[in-house]
Amino acid sequence: MATTSNSAPTFEESALFAEWRALHEQYGTNARAMPRLYAAISDLKDRFRRQAFRAALISEWVQVDAPGGLPFFLGKGRDETQRRQFFEEWLARDPRLAVDALLAGGAGWEQMARECLKKIAQVTPERVPEIAARLPKSDNYWEREVHQAFVILAERDLVSAQKAAEALTGANRDFVRADAVRDRGRDAFQPQRRDRPPRLRDTRRNACRQMRRTRNIV
Repeated sequence: MATTSNSAPTFEESALFAEWRALHEQYGTNARAMPRLYAAISDLKDRFRRQAFRAALISEWVQVDAPGGLPFFLGKGRDETQRRQFFEEWLARDPRLAVDALLAGGAGWEQMARECLKKIAQVTPERVPEIAARLPKSDNYWEREVHQAFVILAERDLVSAQKAAEALTGANRDFVRADAVRDRGRDAFQPQRRDRPPRLRDTRRNACRQMRRTRNIV
């Protein structure tokens, strides 16, 4: 008597995998196929399939042709989440090559470097000073990626982080200060004080003080 199995089908037996395999059979599996696969996936109507296939393709692209994929994701208008996934997966596989390629990436490298600088500090901390020195000053007043990356360095090795901050050149030098007054790295690295736009709360507080002075005079 034949026995039946109640085990759940594997992913390789699923309709989703069959569709994924069919896309590769149609467009290919090599480096030249990656942009075509990306375009085909972008045309899918089902949001779940589109997101799942795109995430899987980015992982595959890193394995197949990471250097060739970087300019694609650095291109104007690319999705930030996809760009970060691509670079961070490459960073995990080959930190040295990923950072070298990023620094030589041309237009758009600055934005990706800022987005991923804290991750770079965790994976390959010795590259942070080099990147920070080459990054231009941010147009965003509240941008703190460089400072936060040095905080991560300080939490690993405070003395080395201080030396790196003191030797830092470029537009970001003033935003990082090696001033170790406590043992914790987070307290040792504080951004240089800059004139900041007044907050609404401060404006209201000053107005209240002025009103109290006026009442006292009267």
